[in-house]
Amino acid sequence: MINLKPTIVNALKTVHDNVTECYPDNFKTLPCITYEEERNEPHTITHLGERRATIAYKVDIWSTQSTSTLKTQINATISQLGFTRVFCQDVKDNHYKHTIMRFEGVYDYDNKKIFKK
Repeated sequence: MINLKPTIVNALKTVHDNVTECYPDNFKTLPCITYEEERNEPHTITHLGERRATIAYKVDIWSTQSTSTLKTQINATISQLGFTRVFCQDVKDNHYKHTIMRFEGVYDYDNKKIFKK
């Protein structure tokens, strides 16, 4: 099992400094980017053990303004890590602009790289 959370957080913080896990700490400081690891499971197992892992992250954007610029920047940043965006949806919310994005990739333990699924 690989922990890529620090990599994801550092990448998201290059887009915006208000990043937190799972759900905004408060809605007083917006925009806010939240992330959550949704999947971290073996992809390839050999006699040496787990060699590749399937990884998926959900990224939410919460704002009072349009999320278009942030979601474009997040997509570019997370894609540079090797992940593929598999989902993006603007969610109807009465109080905030809310976008949900999902990214997936396969981590190779030998090369220490993420490649597209």
